[in-house]
Amino acid sequence: MEPNPVEVRVPEPWDGVVQCQANASYYQRVTLTINGKRVGFGGTGEGQPMSLPDGRTTYPLGSTRGDQHIPCLFEFSPSGPGGPFSDAAVLAPTYVETSSGIFIQVRSEDGGDSDYNDSVLTFVPNAHQA
Repeated sequence: MEPNPVEVRVPEPWDGVVQCQANASYYQRVTLTINGKRVGFGGTGEGQPMSLPDGRTTYPLGSTRGDQHIPCLFEFSPSGPGGPFSDAAVLAPTYVETSSGIFIQVRSEDGGDSDYNDSVLTFVPNAHQA
């Protein structure tokens, strides 16, 4: 397991979006700090996209200049979006290089079944966008 928040290193050059998926009955919250700005995804359900406060389900990270180091805090609440929140257990980021670019994924566990898929944060390169 990794410390929470976990730091995700986005290598240069990289251009894409960040998205998050919930796979849990507890409310999941993932907060990223990108260049000093807090970006928070939230949601619940099985295989459901988590959304930003404005309803979008992706956040455009854009092109990186030099490696970016992004702290990502994973939390959950059995009581819903109003909290209180507890820190989730987090696995180390995985990096998969494809012909479309590098995919980065971080998975969390809220303590229920140890499947480490309660929230899944994915950095998707733009070359892979539909």
